[in-house]
Amino acid sequence: MEEKRTSINAVDSFKCFLFSLIIPILFSAIYSFLVLVLSIIFKIDYEVFTEHWLVKGFMWILNSLAFLSVYLYYVKKMKVDFNKEINIKSNYNIASIAIVIGLALILTFGFTNFINLTTHLFSLIGFNPSGDLPLKLNNVPNMLISMVLWAVVPAICEELLYRGLIFNGLKNSFKAPYAILIGGALFMLMHGSLQQTIYQFILGCVICTVYYYTKNIFYPILLHFLNNAIAILTTYLQNVTNIDINVAFTNAWSYIWPILLMIVSSACAVGLIYVLKLSNKNKYQHIDETEHQVFTKEEKINLNIWWIISVVFGVLLWIVNTVGYWIGLA
Repeated sequence: MEEKRTSINAVDSFKCFLFSLIIPILFSAIYSFLVLVLSIIFKIDYEVFTEHWLVKGFMWILNSLAFLSVYLYYVKKMKVDFNKEINIKSNYNIASIAIVIGLALILTFGFTNFINLTTHLFSLIGFNPSGDLPLKLNNVPNMLISMVLWAVVPAICEELLYRGLIFNGLKNSFKAPYAILIGGALFMLMHGSLQQTIYQFILGCVICTVYYYTKNIFYPILLHFLNNAIAILTTYLQNVTNIDINVAFTNAWSYIWPILLMIVSSACAVGLIYVLKLSNKNKYQHIDETEHQVFTKEEKINLNIWWIISVVFGVLLWIVNTVGYWIGLA
């Protein structure tokens, strides 16, 4: 009987990152073709058909399932010990859960106005992609459906792949700070959002750090879920109360204070992460630098090939998405 692999490395990480970009494109192409066929069969205008929330919603589910399929296939193919990698069965720490909730609140509310600022600045030069969800968040059923489609499902599928597999490989091959920065950058590239570039990078780094100190995939999933859920719930409350909390950029101070709030929020997040580190010290203090993989010359060449291919493809896809939104094709 062939023995399971007990760990993965950075080569695995960059391969999975590349697959996480390619597979959703393939799923999307197949789905778009099926939607076209259905629109012809039922004699419905294709543009009208694709704008229906069910069609858009299922596309989002397919995107998340693409991530999950990459994770499950790679884990099975490489015979990685699933339980050891994600450690979902470990004991849960109430303090860690509270800290993760605090991080979600700080990151969401601390960065919202900064994201609005960058969106506003880009709109001045003609870049103004719609960030609206397919479902109008004006009633409870729509809000709950949106929670499932855009908070629960993405949190589970993306975290299993990007933390449970990709970050694990990076962590096993590089020192923690480098692994966290690379993990955050890959997470940012995957989302391909120009106006949220800074936020997605910081969020990715924070989630990687949370996983590094807790050694349990539950905490990244919780943080990712809360990040999306708070945004959905906030939008719902604004719609039903007709209260707009977004900043009106009318003077110099309205441009400055979102940046200051982002800086303060970042500092608070660092403080909470330090507390998280202390509360989970027994989970990472045994890690020794010698446990990081030492690559041979051939392995370094292989690693360089895969990180160049995957990152270049990610950057090109990010540019294509950005240009597509800019000229109205995406």
